[in-house]
Amino acid sequence: YLLKEKKNKYYTIGNSEGGHQNFSRKNKIFFELAEFVKSEYNLEHVTIENICSGQGMVPLYKFLLKKEQENGINIKNIDREESLAKKVDIFNNYSDKKTRDKLSNEITIKGVKNECHLSRKVVELFIEILADTASDLALLTLPSGGIYLLGGISITIEPFMKESNLFMKYFVDKDHSFMLKNFPVYLIKNDNIGMIGATEEIGRAHV
Repeated sequence: YLLKEKKNKYYTIGNSEGGHQNFSRKNKIFFELAEFVKSEYNLEHVTIENICSGQGMVPLYKFLLKKEQENGINIKNIDREESLAKKVDIFNNYSDKKTRDKLSNEITIKGVKNECHLSRKVVELFIEILADTASDLALLTLPSGGIYLLGGISITIEPFMKESNLFMKYFVDKDHSFMLKNFPVYLIKNDNIGMIGATEEIGRAHV
């Protein structure tokens, strides 16, 4: 989070490890998802970062795939990309970041393009989780300067977020919605924002 007084040239950067907060179990789906991720990956705690980040796309897909299989929606579903479903279903080495990131990217792109109905559900659920997390943060910090979304997943799903308006729907779906409606939400499209910030910080240290 960033703070700025008018007399200061630079923002003050507040340190945080908010991604390691426990994942919210606000409804039945969120509760089932958290329990699935906890069991699937043998986790003691399920954090926001486990789900609301690029690494969360594969667990989200696995979770929704399992629910479809339990409901008898299994083989020869023409709306589901079966080759992708099979690759995700057999993927168990979560430390294999290269394969995980490749699968995450495929899920996201197919979801945005609506080439796989299950991937589309993943993107929709991810947006709900992202919006819920952002609105919790907004109510905690009251960010008059706005909330900023960044990262590859956010950039990729931008067309669908604009088209569906799902993000803002879930973002304001809380107590004090009147307040949340006053906080602007921005998307940062520069993938090098971390490097730019680090360079700026180094420059400040030498002033």
